[in-house]
Amino acid sequence: ITKKGGSKPIQGTLVSTYDGSNDSFTPFGALYGTYKGFSYRVSGDYTDASDKRGGSGTIINSSYLQRNYSAYLDYAWNNGKAGFGYDHFWSNINIPSSSSVEASTSVTVNLGLPQWKRDRLYGFFEQEKISDYLQKIKLTAFTQKTEKDFANEIDVLVMMSPVMTMNANTELFTRNEQHSY
Repeated sequence: ITKKGGSKPIQGTLVSTYDGSNDSFTPFGALYGTYKGFSYRVSGDYTDASDKRGGSGTIINSSYLQRNYSAYLDYAWNNGKAGFGYDHFWSNINIPSSSSVEASTSVTVNLGLPQWKRDRLYGFFEQEKISDYLQKIKLTAFTQKTEKDFANEIDVLVMMSPVMTMNANTELFTRNEQHSY
């Protein structure tokens, strides 16, 4: 659950994490507060990760980039609150290749998510203690757009005899766009 405003008019958070398996730093910053019924928060982070390393060595093509940021504002009164917000997510994810060799056949698969993006805008209204029979009403409206690109390459090499081979290569690129309301 994401925190919204703070307990003072201006507060902030700065944090950074390090992942040694892929030499990535993820800095995060947030500015937030509450003043005269208004609460706000703006925040964001960014990660630039290299290829992962483990006990077996480096996993080639496992790097990724990722960024998130958001903004939120609300106004509260005695028994109610109304507000709106915006969230943004973007990433570029590399997926390690997979290869297999069985007898006279070699198969290599390369995958990638060169773009994964989501933007969401939302608003809400809530009122509590309306009557003895109706304790709370909350209305939320949002619009969201998600875009994903997917790259897929499959390379098959079949040795049919010492002098004859067959090579099949398939490259597929898909763009998926989804709108939600």
